[in-house]
Parts: sequence; C-alpha cells; structure tokens
Amino acid sequence: MKKIIFWLAFLCSFGSVAGYTIVDGTVLKVNLDEDRIVSSLALPTWASLPLKNLVQQAGGVAGINAAYFCPDEDAYHRCGQGNKTTSDRIHEGKVYSKWGKDTGARGILGFTKTNDVLFVQNNFGYVPGSYEGNTNQERFDEIYFGIGNFPILLDQGVDVVDQFDDVIDAKMKASALKGFICHTRDEKTVYMGFVPSKTIYEMPGYIKEKYGCYNAINIDAGGSAGLYDDGRYVLTPWRNVVDAFVILEGAQPAYKLTAIDRKIVAKLQERNIPKKSIRLLLEHLKKKKEEKWIRVRAILAELLK
Repeated sequence: MKKIIFWLAFLCSFGSVAGYTIVDGTVLKVNLDEDRIVSSLALPTWASLPLKNLVQQAGGVAGINAAYFCPDEDAYHRCGQGNKTTSDRIHEGKVYSKWGKDTGARGILGFTKTNDVLFVQNNFGYVPGSYEGNTNQERFDEIYFGIGNFPILLDQGVDVVDQFDDVIDAKMKASALKGFICHTRDEKTVYMGFVPSKTIYEMPGYIKEKYGCYNAINIDAGGSAGLYDDGRYVLTPWRNVVDAFVILEGAQPAYKLTAIDRKIVAKLQERNIPKKSIRLLLEHLKKKKEEKWIRVRAILAELLK
C-alpha cells in the first residue's frame, strides 16, 4: 500500500492551472470551461455547519455562503427554533424548498448537469405585486445544482432591484458589505463574492460595469459572509451556514455514486489512506474527461468528506 501511495504522490506532482482566481480580494472569478460549481447543503438535518465543512463535503477547493436563513441563535426572532428558510435549494436535481418549484420573487442561480450556468425565476404569482420576470422558467427542471435568493440584482442585464422595495430592509439599504453571484452574458464566467461599502441599490450597476454581470442575485452577507479558498478563510464568517456555492476543480460532469461505488469507498476507508495523497491524486486526474475517471474522482471526493 505504501508503494502505491508513493507512486500516486509522484504522478500527482504535475499540477495544472486553476480555472478560478480571486479578484479584488473577496470575489471568486470562475472559468466554467475549467472548473465546476455545485451547491453544498447541510443535509439531512439542516443543522448549520462551518463554511469550510460545506466546501470539503462537496470535494471542493473554494466556496462562498449563499442564501438567507434563520441562524441557530435565531437573531431575527421570526423562524422559531432551528434553521428554517424559504429559499430555494437544488442539489443533484432534487428541490429543497417549502414552495416546491415556485421561486416567488426570488431568482435561482444554478448549473445544469453539464455545468452550464442557468438563471431561472419561476414565480407562480401567488403574492400580488411581487417581481415576475420569469426568465427561463420553462428550464427549471434543467437545474442540477442551484440556490435561490432575493433580491434579483440583474435580470438579463437590467437592474431590477427597485422592484423589491417592499422586501428590502434597512440592512440592505445601508452602505455595507454586500454579496452576489452572477454570470457574464456569454455564460462562460461566474463571479461570486463580496463587495464592501455598497447599498443594495448600488450593487447592480457596480457589478455590471466591474465584472460584466448579466444575471445576478444577492446573497447573504452580515455574519454569514464567508469566502473559503485552498484550506483557509479569505473572509471569515462568524456564524455557521446551511448552504454554499462550491468550486470543484476540473469541469467534469456530475456523477452520482452507485451502491457498488459506496462499497468501494468503505473498503478504501478501512485502509486509512492519507487525505493529502487523495487530494494529490484528484489534482492529477481533474482534467481527464473519460467516464471511468469521472467515476474515480467522485469516489476519491467521497473519501475526503
């Protein structure tokens, strides 16, 4: 076994250029031709977790927190006990929302099974006066990973924040740290992260000019705001969270472990292979597109959880 690990470490010493970078200190720029973005959720109990745990359980290298939720300390006194939320979350094609496929005024920034970015709003119209752009609503079922939140900042390049005046609170109106996730018009690049000293009304124009954002949603800031990259916090949250957008190196298609795969994982776990060796092997395999290597990467990622 030691000989195998030695050769794996040797093979994995040949790295490659990452498809994501950090720009402006607290914003992740992701090239979707190089890397994949997935949702990571605090399943099955929704008990909040450190952001780094959500990144690691997805087998990722970097990530940010995502949607609003009521934290453990229930600081907003509106959710009762525990972590409750009305936001939309989709993971491996399964929808986790009390409203089903009705996004209400929220917008979902999501990704298909083949890593294509997809912005969707699917407002059933039950709340009179709520924003109903309904962009790509017929494509809701294509979302494989995604998280929804409000307000929508940009809808096909148009600033729509003023359509959310009835739900924009004093914290959003204040000039402070704000979070966002967006994609460019050519759908090749995603930007996600945090911008200091902005009101919610300033955000759409700023991220459109600065990053070329075309569709964009607001994400939770305040005590939840966090950016984790390569084993360290770039921006440290002071509370645990229930979801995250996570970057996986290598734009491999999604793969769901089979029962046989999980037996393989169990056998490998018995061998106590060092996690450093597993990460090195993942690094070496990340550009391989063949189906057998996609399966191997999924098994290795499971060993890191």
